[in-house]
Amino acid sequence: MHKEWRVSNEFATKSRFKKFADKYPRELNSCAANLDKLIGHLNSSLRLSVLAQNLPFFRTEGDGLFRIGQSGVKAAKESRLYIYPDENTQVIFIIDIGIKETQRTDIASAKKIIKQIRRDTNQS
Repeated sequence: MHKEWRVSNEFATKSRFKKFADKYPRELNSCAANLDKLIGHLNSSLRLSVLAQNLPFFRTEGDGLFRIGQSGVKAAKESRLYIYPDENTQVIFIIDIGIKETQRTDIASAKKIIKQIRRDTNQS
């Protein structure tokens, strides 16, 4: 029997998510729904690499960082939920959320957080 994936928000900045939710609630709800879809696929034993090639809302940003985009929202602000799915522990770490205009800095800071997670869990 395989272990179910779980979600951790311990590295997410709550104030940033609150601000995003206030400004872009439809986009946040869409990203959350897509996260739920991803978890369902992972729990059915599909690999991250397969999902990144086949789910239109799910893409790798390199170094273990993935993004989940919003979908199905008319006139939406292009949004990204940044996650680090740790295949060893089967934990999806929620890292950040942002919009297209902030993606460069969002990705850079998210990759720093992943390094911290790996240090904290003794992974390289």
